[in-house]
Amino acid sequence: MLNHNFLTETYINQLYKMNKPKLENTFNYGFAIPDPYMIPEKNILDQDEDQDTEEATVEPVPPEKENSITETTSTQQKEELPISNDSLPPTIEKTIIPPYILDPFSVIMKLAILSKKNIGAKLCIHNNITYIQEQGLFQPIVRYFLKASKNDLSYLYNPIEIACSYFLKKYDDIGIRIIFINARHGLNLLIEHYKQSKIIVHTLYMYYTILSNYLGSTFNNEIFIKDHISCLYTPELVQHLNAHWTKEKIILVINMFTFIDQDAKSKESIKCLDEFMSQMDTMTESFFKNLNI
Repeated sequence: MLNHNFLTETYINQLYKMNKPKLENTFNYGFAIPDPYMIPEKNILDQDEDQDTEEATVEPVPPEKENSITETTSTQQKEELPISNDSLPPTIEKTIIPPYILDPFSVIMKLAILSKKNIGAKLCIHNNITYIQEQGLFQPIVRYFLKASKNDLSYLYNPIEIACSYFLKKYDDIGIRIIFINARHGLNLLIEHYKQSKIIVHTLYMYYTILSNYLGSTFNNEIFIKDHISCLYTPELVQHLNAHWTKEKIILVINMFTFIDQDAKSKESIKCLDEFMSQMDTMTESFFKNLNI
């Protein structure tokens, strides 16, 4: 007969040895960090229980219970069989779109609207949407909670190229160039704001060059070079995003920018553009959410 106090003390010591790495991680980081390579040793109590089980006498099982046990075991084995991917229905497969994939023409619109804001306004990318954050007391607080960074401006590279290559060619005859010219002015404001950050300024110079390449009289097809994110802008995705901008909407924003450029007091008109883009952002956000379901 084993001493109960001896077993309890041994069991506690064994538990301490097994959980010592977890406890150390808790003290260092404030929470337990699981270690996938830590394999717990077999408990001494389990060994004693196994020995007691081997020495114990086995009672005979009635035929009725034996049949039920056999059926239960076979059912459990069937449930534990691994499910192959081929047997899954196609609805389970998901298309995951990263949160930095943006609607190309919405990026141009936000840059164009930014040109009408005061110096100090910034762009913020959150959940596939580009937002304008005007200068104020709450700007750094909001950017902190959204984890916004000036380095996120690198995600504008592909959308600017895609928007230029599609919309300038398709709607050049109805005066869409005015929006892209204002977008270039918006880049100038960002360049002025980030003039102390050389890497960011060089990135913005590249965007300015891409816009100027499409707005100028001569075109250089070697300016834009695809990066590791370019492949995420598949032709199907770009087609769906561009389809949100119908010709009627394009004509509307062209007329609004034409009026704003001619009006010295255009704050109310800029608010109308902000409200219009808020509706377009809601449509874009819903589109990406449906893709990620």
